[in-house]
Amino acid sequence: MVPRIASLHKNKVLHIIAGTIGVLAAFVLFTDATLHTIAPVAVIFFTLILHDVIDESYDLPKGSKWIVYGGSIFAAGAYLVVTNLDTHASLAKPHPSVV
Repeated sequence: MVPRIASLHKNKVLHIIAGTIGVLAAFVLFTDATLHTIAPVAVIFFTLILHDVIDESYDLPKGSKWIVYGGSIFAAGAYLVVTNLDTHASLAKPHPSVV
């Protein structure tokens, strides 16, 4: 039986998750990015990592990764639209001279 620490050390998915968190943390620390601006990228990264974990367990069909990728792009875009509604709300209001 392999000790738990050794099995964690050889776990490829755990390495990918740790590396992704490290890259995103470095991106936030060393640039002007905020957690709000990095959220869509994090959603895409972690959705694809989750797909890889599920694919290793259940052997999903070949084209499923593209469906998951498209869904994560849609989710990230929807997040940006919803969080920026108040920013662009003034564009929907008519100009005072028109009313």
